[in-house]
Amino acid sequence: PPTELPPGGPFTQEGEGSFRVVGNPLPPVGEGRVYTYVVEVENGINTAAYGGDDGFVSVVDATLANPKGWIANQDYAFQHVRPGEDPDLRIQLSSLATTHALCGNDIEMETSCFYSDGNRVLINESRWIRGALPFDGDLGSYRQYLINHEVGHGLGYAAHDYCAADGELAPIMMQQTLSLNNSELYRIDPDEVYPDDDATCVYNPWPYPRGL
Repeated sequence: PPTELPPGGPFTQEGEGSFRVVGNPLPPVGEGRVYTYVVEVENGINTAAYGGDDGFVSVVDATLANPKGWIANQDYAFQHVRPGEDPDLRIQLSSLATTHALCGNDIEMETSCFYSDGNRVLINESRWIRGALPFDGDLGSYRQYLINHEVGHGLGYAAHDYCAADGELAPIMMQQTLSLNNSELYRIDPDEVYPDDDATCVYNPWPYPRGL
């Protein structure tokens, strides 16, 4: 099923529940209201297999600074700050157990989430390593999608979005981890926004892939 984790490398089943700060402060990017953020990795996670802590934080920084990302909208800007500066967002790479504890696991599928207590953008390490089948094996694009989607929730986009028509790029707030097809997502959760119209989009990691 497209919702299952693809085969791949091992991931951390259970971390320590505490987090280490990674990366360094950077100048702001974008022209809008500045959202400050820090990047953290759960203690007990060994990031060596995918570039170390620096590898994770570099993808986060580059994704948020990309002109096809949220900063294409002049309402948004981002700045990587020191942890003592009370950031607007804490972007955290988390183990399976911690993700389940904070995000829930009601549908028993591996997902990430935005956890409003502490403004935590939780990135599920199992997905960071394995990706998602709807992305056709493009792990780099999927990691960009993960960051942009969950940060989108942190910016206030609480609701998900649906595929507007066959063959179009999927909206960033669609649950692309699970499917690119409205009807499949409707069957997973009929209470979500998805119409049962069988429309299928093309995977897309960016909020503004064609600019504004």
